[in-house]
Amino acid sequence: MIKFAVLVVSMSLVAGTAAAQSRVYAGGTVAIDSGSRGAYDTLGTSFPAAGGFIGFRFHDAWSMEVHGDRAFAESPERETVISIFERYAVRDRAGNGLAVLAVWKTRRQSRVGAAVTMGIEMRGFRTERVSDKKIDPNDGYPVDAGAGPAGGVLVPIVLGGGWSLAPEVRVSVGAFGEHGGYLTFYSGVRAMWGF
Repeated sequence: MIKFAVLVVSMSLVAGTAAAQSRVYAGGTVAIDSGSRGAYDTLGTSFPAAGGFIGFRFHDAWSMEVHGDRAFAESPERETVISIFERYAVRDRAGNGLAVLAVWKTRRQSRVGAAVTMGIEMRGFRTERVSDKKIDPNDGYPVDAGAGPAGGVLVPIVLGGGWSLAPEVRVSVGAFGEHGGYLTFYSGVRAMWGF
């Protein structure tokens, strides 16, 4: 959680200096992450995520972005085990996501444009042990991260003053190692400055 807070604060500080650098842009995202995640389908088929990103423009049409976000999902308890000393169960939690994307955007001829994204994205998941209905933060399984290629489209709409709003859809496929593959859809809205 602290690493995620540091990431968001760092992105905010960089966004403040972006005013002097036309080749840097930044913003925030809210989205619904949905689809099949194999062993982590216990979290449901969709959950909310929020975060931020920073982009670096290399050409009028091409840029690279780094996204960081946090998903908000928790599964119900399962696999109850009774032992002499305690009763416990486990639950899954969705965690932080990271994406590195190349972005190609069309030449804007009106207030509405279009862009295509492609790259790699991942999301971490954790299975935690619940002891006596309380989560023990020191007792759990290692974080499991699913990663794979991603691609999508976004439609930037110029609001004025350097700001734009962009509906976005990304599709990602990948694997959790021994837990199998997944196919997810990341549907949301970006608020961007300097794009």
